[in-house]
Amino acid sequence: PSLILAHRLDACASGVLVLARTRAAQSLFTRLQAGHSAQGGVLKEYRAIVETPIPGHLLGREVTHYMAPESRGPALLRMQNVADGSWKKCVLKILGCTPTQVHPSHLTESRMAARGTGSALHEVRIQLVTGRRHQIRAQLSALGAPIWMD
Repeated sequence: PSLILAHRLDACASGVLVLARTRAAQSLFTRLQAGHSAQGGVLKEYRAIVETPIPGHLLGREVTHYMAPESRGPALLRMQNVADGSWKKCVLKILGCTPTQVHPSHLTESRMAARGTGSALHEVRIQLVTGRRHQIRAQLSALGAPIWMD
């Protein structure tokens, strides 16, 4: 039997790929993802590696920023803390932030050289409330904790 893609991953992301055997199963999973199903919903958690820890008072809380409408790529992302006309509301929840280490086998030589020694890394666990393009990288950067090596 043929399989139908029920959920995609972004190009640079890793995670579970969901395939369905029928259109009905694909439709159910789409409703579950959107939270529009009597069966409940799907909880997605994202993780990012940052050099600067997230401040403790933000852990477990939703954080809101507004993204400039002309934001097209990572280098052009602009965020602010107050609504302003056509700026897009971005909300994420910081689930946790713990010290971590990146295994050297996951790094290229240039990244190892760029990282240097003595800098601590932190794994941030995140849930998106809104889903905007580049939202996680933009909001973490606005919080002073940009994604490591981004």
